[in-house]
Amino acid sequence: MTTSKVDFFKFDNRDSEEKGQLVQLCDPNTREPLESEGKPCSVLLRLPHSHSFQSLVRDRLRSSVVSTDDDKQGDIPGLAVLEDTHNTLIDAALPFIIRFENVYLTEKGELVEVGSDEALIRRLLDFTFPIFGKLEDSEEMGMLNWPFASQILDASQKSILKLGK
Repeated sequence: MTTSKVDFFKFDNRDSEEKGQLVQLCDPNTREPLESEGKPCSVLLRLPHSHSFQSLVRDRLRSSVVSTDDDKQGDIPGLAVLEDTHNTLIDAALPFIIRFENVYLTEKGELVEVGSDEALIRRLLDFTFPIFGKLEDSEEMGMLNWPFASQILDASQKSILKLGK
């Protein structure tokens, strides 16, 4: 019986996740896929088991631990408004984002590609505020639109579930 050496590199599922996953954005209200000049408006997502994602999350957690109560002057403990939920969605989505493709914003009167510019990314994600109300054909309340930050988190969750199979 002939045996061969086993290359354990084939078990490295973390390194392959560094390539990311391209996800097409949808209209937050109609959920129709978005395109610009016939090309999909997409976001390249960092996958959650990748080294870079884990490092970003670790750094964000460290910085939140060292913040003081003075950083939150004016906050009332236990009080959260929808804006807080919206900002939490954005903050949760940011570590997943590598860059946007074919997504443009007007900046100082000029159309610029969002790309990997964190300020532009945050601004883009802030555009689509969650709208809550009575769901169609239901007595239940829920989110009536699909903000970009939620789309990113949903796509990231799907990639986590895929890996678990």
